[in-house]
Amino acid sequence: MDNQTDSQSPLGESLEDINNAHTKAYTPVIIFVILIIIVGLISNSLAFIFFSKKVIKSSFHYFISAISLNDALVNLTLIEDSVALFQYINNDNTILCKLYYFFIHWFVGNSLLLIVAISADRFRRVVYPFARQMTVKIARNAVVGTSLFSLSISVHYFYTCRIEHLEFLKGSNQTVVGYICALSEEYPQATVKKVFHITDICLHVTSIGFLIIAYIIIVRKLMSSRLNVRTNIDACAHRKKSQDGPSKMANVDDTIDEADVNPSSNEAKNQDRVNPSFKFEHASEWKPSDSNIAINRNDAPFGLSETERAFSLTAFVISVASVVSFVPYYVNMFNSEPNTDGKSLVYTVADMMSRRSYMLNSTVNPFIMLYFNSSFRKFVVNIWCCLCPKRRRL
Repeated sequence: MDNQTDSQSPLGESLEDINNAHTKAYTPVIIFVILIIIVGLISNSLAFIFFSKKVIKSSFHYFISAISLNDALVNLTLIEDSVALFQYINNDNTILCKLYYFFIHWFVGNSLLLIVAISADRFRRVVYPFARQMTVKIARNAVVGTSLFSLSISVHYFYTCRIEHLEFLKGSNQTVVGYICALSEEYPQATVKKVFHITDICLHVTSIGFLIIAYIIIVRKLMSSRLNVRTNIDACAHRKKSQDGPSKMANVDDTIDEADVNPSSNEAKNQDRVNPSFKFEHASEWKPSDSNIAINRNDAPFGLSETERAFSLTAFVISVASVVSFVPYYVNMFNSEPNTDGKSLVYTVADMMSRRSYMLNSTVNPFIMLYFNSSFRKFVVNIWCCLCPKRRRL
């Protein structure tokens, strides 16, 4: 008889027993969330301090500072999730439930929009390098705009989120009622939930689509510009060699402008000597008064500096990491249902880990910045040495 009872309700007969069984099983999930909180708070705080206080201000640095601060707020919000996991099916605090859903979706959604904004900044700087670029003021307005938009589409959680009752079957005539923080399945809350859920999916798909298209165009632009730079350098070298020869004037094409072959033309000589990455067909075309200057400049080959290349690589890797971190979350959300038979966990450990994969998005970014930014690395190393005197003496 006891064996039959155990097979029918292995999680226990009371709500406390069932909750304790969930807490014990979800220990890896709790450890994962706590590590995310600790590592994320420390790394994002250091990144925010460095990029907001220690470097020269630019639109890129402003976006990075905003992402770091936003991700630190995500890590702070996750503290509630780590505590709630100890009372996973016995949590009846409606206020904390609503606040958690509101803040986590606000900050996580805003993180994705900020990544889109910094990618748009990189796109314009690489694809249209001679056009007007984002300033710190424009970046500040973009950060405020994304934050307000993310907040507006997260407010509905105060209405749609509540404590749901789960009835665990313990036999033909016996049930145990549990409590779980979830979105309401009753009308009209369920309708509002569905509308905003579709909105979130469309927003994420649009953002990911923009990131993919933007970086494909950026890569193509860099590849074509690099090829054009090499071609123009070779052309400059060939022209210089022909000019140094005994018959330099006889080999010059008649269509070349006089500034290209006249030794007394300092403007043409200095242009090739100072920056061979830029090749202008006619020096006169680059006068500010020329109406075609924007078109000519946008078509001109160029080379990114080491700093700009590092900025672009940082933004690209952050975008890829963000997209990858959301994949397990969406796969699980569309393929898992809660289990209330009383014989097994509401969600498996794998499901719980998958549902929290997006948390990695708020933790990995500082390490990406650390890899591509040597000044940030020195800043972190100096702090580490100050905190570890023994290490400093070495």
